Amino acid sequence: MAKLNWRSSSEGNSLWARTLKSKYGTTMRTCTKASSVWCSLGKGTTILNKGSKLLLKNSRITRFWLDDWAKCGPLRDCIKGPLNSEDAFLCVSDC
Repeated sequence: MAKLNWRSSSEGNSLWARTLKSKYGTTMRTCTKASSVWCSLGKGTTILNKGSKLLLKNSRITRFWLDDWAKCGPLRDCIKGPLNSEDAFLCVSDC
């Protein structure tokens, strides 16, 4: 279902995605009038979000340690100890 959920978000203007959204709405919170496919898409959202990453628009300005580009918060928060001043301001493109 996560794959179908991905297709739904990336192909949002396709006929099949527009049909589901017009019939059941854009939110997947309630499954009272929805089909089993729509309800399963809602459950797949959690899996999709867990496995998806951020698309970097410009890796030359995204800071490796200080920006939240890996969807888990700044990587600096995940490590202990000091960084030297050169490493602290590395950009993703430098790594």
